[in-house]
Amino acid sequence: MKRIILVILMAIATICVNAQGIIFEKGTFNEALKKAEKENKLVFIDFYTVWCGPCKRLDKEVFTQKDIGDFYNTHFINLKVDAEKGEGIKLKKKYGIKSYPTLIFVNSKGELIHKKIGISKNNSHKDIADLGRTAVDSGKTQYGMHKRYESGERSPQFIKEYLLSLKRQKNPKWKKVFDLHVDETPKQDFLSKEGFYFLIEYAEVNTRAMDFIFAHETEYNEILDGKFYDQVFRYKARELSLLKHSGNNKEYDEACAYLKEKMGEGYNQLSDYMEYTFKISLDKKVNEGFALAVKYADKYGPEDVSIFKSVVSWMSYSEGINENILREGVKLMNKAIELDNENRISYMDVKVAILHRLGKKQEAEEIFQEVLENTPENKRKSLVSFYVMHQFK
Repeated sequence: MKRIILVILMAIATICVNAQGIIFEKGTFNEALKKAEKENKLVFIDFYTVWCGPCKRLDKEVFTQKDIGDFYNTHFINLKVDAEKGEGIKLKKKYGIKSYPTLIFVNSKGELIHKKIGISKNNSHKDIADLGRTAVDSGKTQYGMHKRYESGERSPQFIKEYLLSLKRQKNPKWKKVFDLHVDETPKQDFLSKEGFYFLIEYAEVNTRAMDFIFAHETEYNEILDGKFYDQVFRYKARELSLLKHSGNNKEYDEACAYLKEKMGEGYNQLSDYMEYTFKISLDKKVNEGFALAVKYADKYGPEDVSIFKSVVSWMSYSEGINENILREGVKLMNKAIELDNENRISYMDVKVAILHRLGKKQEAEEIFQEVLENTPENKRKSLVSFYVMHQFK
């Protein structure tokens, strides 16, 4: 009898533990759809692979949380799908899954309602919580937003939300939506800081919208406190990187020629920036790339201290960095603190991450305590040092 009671207690304990997080179905996709129809719910699907690091982090750190489990178990039928095995191969093709994790919601008919590609490093819990809340709001899901757009809704705020949603799910429809919105909006409405950032986010190189930005360089430079070219190259470098990565050399060369003509000498910094980022991201030669990044920071950083932080932050969580490069990172952060003492805590945060990577754990811990004392508790998990110290133990 004691043995039976013990088994029962262990079973109850197991159920309680499992109930702390998301409970995933053990059956097939079709079985999940039938259950969703019966319970009038959406199906939440986590597309993962066995080699995906962020997928494992979600499993271990987020899906197991009680608040996440309570919400998802209440509102959805939950299913995990290995995209490289069994029916996952067919489902991956059906829903256009190309990277991992990709998280989707479908209705009981299997129609795609909402989709999220990837997850943030430091705010994955918030990402999943927000994702669930969005999925139960029919007006905010991608499916719901499509319907709102098709019915004629065109308010500026809605268009911004819709464009962001389309681009995040890599839906090419965003280009048509953006072009139509620009054509229908009085151009004067874009001559503000908010208008600039809206246009620069979506305006592709060598388009009417980009022509408009350069035609109003003087106004925008005043609005942006002299940072016009800095902002242009930061946004367009990302676009050029995607073109380069796609192997479309003709479009890439045309885009570079366009920016060089429009930016003049301002193009030089963009060119230098692309050189080191391409070396790291595309060629996967991280040490050569970061050696160029250090030179880039030395050249442009004194005029814009944020450059020091962006270079060294990237360095801090990149794999395969040698000690010489990491030591250069410490020097850059020391320069940043010297030049901009007002934001020293932000730079010390990144310095801690580099010292940790160098194995200087005691020094890193001492500085980390000062960083923590000067960082609000609700923002501590967003620290670069917090992430690096947990990732590189």
